[in-house]
Amino acid sequence: MFVFLVTFALETPEDNMKTLVEMIQSQGDWGRISNVAYALHTPLSQQNLFESLAPVLKEEDVLYVVPLRRPFVGKGPAELDKWLDEVLPY
Repeated sequence: MFVFLVTFALETPEDNMKTLVEMIQSQGDWGRISNVAYALHTPLSQQNLFESLAPVLKEEDVLYVVPLRRPFVGKGPAELDKWLDEVLPY
């Protein structure tokens, strides 16, 4: 299993944001960091995850899939911090 930061910027979010978020959430266990950033615990490789999400993107949209590892520093909801502490590899 891998943990990735999936973050995106959509040129016209009203067109495909709901679909993209649903696609992200369907790929494994997830934690919402913000409206446009999710931590995702998934069996998919980085490339396979990107390729599974890319079809919903338009030419001007941005999507990054970045590996997450320990240590991490941040301030967020206690539930998210606890989840990250449980799933992030060293």
